[in-house]
Amino acid sequence: MACFQICQFVKDATACLVFILFANMPLVLNDSALLCLFFSLGCLLDSVFVSVRYYYTLPLTIASVKDMWGVSGMFVFTIMLACPINVIDGFWQKFFYIAFLIDAMSVLSVSNGGHNVYNIQLRSLCS
Repeated sequence: MACFQICQFVKDATACLVFILFANMPLVLNDSALLCLFFSLGCLLDSVFVSVRYYYTLPLTIASVKDMWGVSGMFVFTIMLACPINVIDGFWQKFFYIAFLIDAMSVLSVSNGGHNVYNIQLRSLCS
């Protein structure tokens, strides 16, 4: 379980760096093919984490729920970018800043000691 949580942390920390870089690169923000590739690879990576959690019957944590939302969101963006749909100017930059903030909060929650998004189980919150 600890190895899975460390891998989730490394994935989210790397995503923080990628999101902040993409938000500040106009060349990337205007290339729908590159964004489509990025979102499809992100969807694949998050789906691997969701599948590993199900396969090994690891407990459902806040980070696992975030990964599930990531799979569905990135799948929608992949389909949206693959089809010729016009997106409002500035949308992708705002999206990448918001995604950075969400992953940064997850990564920084580790500094809270034993209570972070990687080990707080949702069943314990409901009971």
